[in-house]
Amino acid sequence: MSTDTQNNIVWQEDASTAKRGTRLDVFWAEKLSDSGYSRGKIQEWIKNGQAQVNNEPCTKVNYKILGTENLTLTGSLPTETPLAEEIPLDIIYQDEDIILINKDAGITTHPAKSCPNGTLVNALLHHFPNIAAPISGMEEQRPGIVHRLDKYTSGLILVAKNEKTRLKLATDFAEHNIEKIYLAIVYGTFTRMTGSIEQPIARDSNYKTRMAVQENGRYAKSIYKVLWQSQKKNVALVAVQILTGRTHQIRVHMAHIGHPLLGDHVYGQKELDTFKEQFPELTIKNPRQMLHAFRLSFTHPETKEELFFTQKPPKDFFTLLHALCKNPTNIAITGVAGSGKSSVLNYFIEKNIPSISADKIVEELYKHDKAGATSIALFFQDAYTLENGDVDKKGLFLAMQKDTYLRKNVEQIMHPFVLLKIEEFLTNNHDALFTFSEIPLLFEANWQEKKIFTTTLGVSSPPAIRYEHMQKHRNVSQEKLAQLDAWQWTQEQKMKKVDFQIQNDGSLAELNTACENAFTEIKKMRKENIIKDIHEIFTQIRAVADKDFHI
Repeated sequence: MSTDTQNNIVWQEDASTAKRGTRLDVFWAEKLSDSGYSRGKIQEWIKNGQAQVNNEPCTKVNYKILGTENLTLTGSLPTETPLAEEIPLDIIYQDEDIILINKDAGITTHPAKSCPNGTLVNALLHHFPNIAAPISGMEEQRPGIVHRLDKYTSGLILVAKNEKTRLKLATDFAEHNIEKIYLAIVYGTFTRMTGSIEQPIARDSNYKTRMAVQENGRYAKSIYKVLWQSQKKNVALVAVQILTGRTHQIRVHMAHIGHPLLGDHVYGQKELDTFKEQFPELTIKNPRQMLHAFRLSFTHPETKEELFFTQKPPKDFFTLLHALCKNPTNIAITGVAGSGKSSVLNYFIEKNIPSISADKIVEELYKHDKAGATSIALFFQDAYTLENGDVDKKGLFLAMQKDTYLRKNVEQIMHPFVLLKIEEFLTNNHDALFTFSEIPLLFEANWQEKKIFTTTLGVSSPPAIRYEHMQKHRNVSQEKLAQLDAWQWTQEQKMKKVDFQIQNDGSLAELNTACENAFTEIKKMRKENIIKDIHEIFTQIRAVADKDFHI
């Protein structure tokens, strides 16, 4: 590539047999995909006689390449010279040859038709007027620019102060001698903590402003390492090293493997819409794709010194990470029948904390127009269905006492409905600090393994008090209570599995005090978990900043 005195830029390529049959405009569109020139602009140049095949003019955009030609394309650079603008720059390092800048998200690297001013180049011309083309001999539109960051990507960008340095750095970038590591917040959680993505990238044939993984694209390789994951909010912080420098490479590659960048309106709009719907309180904190050029290491083009730089992400990056650590604490309350679970749940309901009861869900599902009643009626052919369509709870309970197989069938029918309602409840209260779900058969149904609950709270009570409570409030006989106990884990088994315990000795005042004490411990645990997550994030970012870190 070269620039002539007529303010034109000239590219020359020898066609290979691998490109035989490729249209001339397609060939140049692929070659210049990282330069920002559209296929339409290339077609315009060809039609204007600015393309040559074996030193002969060619104006046919659909000329089919044989694979043996020498091809030349001359592009017309914009005639307007970028103006110096007084835009602040965060300069990390500079000497006689190079400038290292921490670019803010929202600033474009160099002027283009869509953004003729307010760019990094405009700012550079103000702060470093000697880089202007008439003085430095560098390209007029992009003086000093040897690599680019997308407009909404923040972080380290390296600039040359003179043409000799620019050429050397451009070669180093082209030959992948410069290490670039980014931090990205992406959608989805990973099962593999490290990975490599080798997929060719070209301009999207349907959307010229986008790039895409395409077989006819240019070779591109990215490697990543997962640093931290928020299971509740389905996002992850990853370090990504690019071993090639294609346009939008990280954004395209991460989207290709199902993990688009959080906030990316181009390659992750579907995921962004879902995120906004699930976590509306967080969307204001991610107006851009969450990508930061964190680490840059290279050999100084003149002194040959090995230079190594890192730049912490901006405030919006950390604000979002901090918010993502604040997951709701979902508490499951469990225990045997009559232990006082409902009284404990009522304590938290009176505190206006979102709460739900599995028993109340079943009661609702047993009504004639609900899924539970319909499924019971179909499975048992109306044997346990009342005239109004409700489930005959008394008749069904008696049948379950006599037939273990029948009872298990009822559980298999009802448990998925109950779990679905609980999951809907948790989703609808994702922005709450705490939720409580009363689930008598938590361990029996193995729901604690689904990781939808942060912690478990067990309620225990002496047998005599349990029986007194069940007889007084639910008219349950000692025989029926024994039957209910036979269908569950024992109280001792359950209390060994829970994280926190409340002992109910029959006094409501004492039970409320026990609830208050347990809640104090749960709030303490929540705070510790948030601190632990934040500490883990900072620890991992510091690890990436270490020179010995490798993905």
